[in-house]
Formats: sequence, C-alpha cells, structure tokens
Amino acid sequence: MPAGRPPKGPRLVEGLDASEEAKSKLKVILETIAGDLSVSEACECLGVSESRFHQLREETMAIAAAGLEAKPRGRPRKEAPELAAELTQLREENEALKHELEKERVRTVLAEGLPHVGKDREEKKTADPVSRKDRRKRRKEERQRRKGGR
Repeated sequence: MPAGRPPKGPRLVEGLDASEEAKSKLKVILETIAGDLSVSEACECLGVSESRFHQLREETMAIAAAGLEAKPRGRPRKEAPELAAELTQLREENEALKHELEKERVRTVLAEGLPHVGKDREEKKTADPVSRKDRRKRRKEERQRRKGGR
C-alpha cells in the first residue's frame, strides 16, 4: 500500500467555487480522462452527443492549459490616473510634433531642389531692388575696369 493520502481524482471538483452544473460537467469530463467513465456513459449523464462531448472536453482542456501558462512574477504595477492622462497627452503632442517636423523636412527638400517654386513675382522684384538699367550700367563699368587693368 502506498504511503500518503489516497488520490481524490475527480472528487477535487467538489471544493471549487462554481455552480453545481459546472461542477458536475467537469467531474464527468475528468472521470472520462481518468478512465472511470466511458464517453458514451458521459454523454448519457450530460445529455449531449458524442461530438458535443468531445468539443466540451477540448474546450475544458484548453482553458485548463491557459490557466497554467507562465505569468510575470509579482504584483502588476498600478499607474496613477493623473500620470496616465499626462502620458496620453504627451504621446499625442509627440505625434503632432513628429508630423510637423516631417512637413518641414519636405518643405526644406523642396526649397533646396526647386528654389524658384513657391516664390511669386512680387517677391522676386522686391528681392533685387536694383533696376535693370542700373545693372547694365554696373556691368559696363566692370568690363571697362577689367580692360583698363590689363
């Protein structure tokens, strides 16, 4: 005879915090897994077809496996509500600034590649206040200085 307590098996279900219906279904499923009950007997107890029983057993096993997945240790962090609101606001502001920065980068690339685009005629005229006549005069004087300097 083995030492220790005898195994409870499907009777462990009785101590769970669940409805009586859920406990009885789980007990029947565990009894089929333990080999104490055949699938056809389990279907009779539950009043379901074999295919529905297999589906219930698969769902139960999947939920049990998910409950046994590794979880992070310790208590989860609690963020203060005001910090969460501030964090959200800062993230939105950050996105807006990134958008503005990208717009300025595009403008800079366009301005460097196409300097004449975007300037209207008035800007061109006011940018160079020297009249056409004065420019001709300067060029003529410049040529004469070069000839005289040789």
